[in-house]
Amino acid sequence: MAPPVRQRSLSLIAGAIIMASCVSCGDATDARPVTREEAEHALADIVAIARSGNFDALCSYQGVNQAMCERQLKFAGVPAPSTAPAVVSLRELRADPHSGLVLRICGTKDSGEQYVSDLPVWRVDGKIEVQNPVYWSGTLIQELVSGETALAQRQPVPECG
Repeated sequence: MAPPVRQRSLSLIAGAIIMASCVSCGDATDARPVTREEAEHALADIVAIARSGNFDALCSYQGVNQAMCERQLKFAGVPAPSTAPAVVSLRELRADPHSGLVLRICGTKDSGEQYVSDLPVWRVDGKIEVQNPVYWSGTLIQELVSGETALAQRQPVPECG
């Protein structure tokens, strides 16, 4: 067994090699914040895909968990609403490891039922990714911040108008 000082030195060297290789891999941690324009462009993309009826493409959109998307489709139903939703608010997403924006959107299904949903948008490796592309599902994102209760973090759900 190596003496403790030697083990720590080997650990530090191994850690330095791993960090150096991560830095040389490319821009894995793109720190540029997502802009409102980028988030709204991603929303426009998924609305166009959903309205075309190509749900395989919707559930394969950059960053989307396919299994979760398919479950949301079963819950929300198809087809997608024929009218695009409106962005009613915007907030920062303080999630780890990716910060970004959450678009709160509001719309009306073809049945006349109104919905309010959140669309998280973030950047990974320089590319914009989304979660919850089934925007008419009524899925809301609740973030918990260390030291605060869920009740303190609760966002009011706006009325569709």
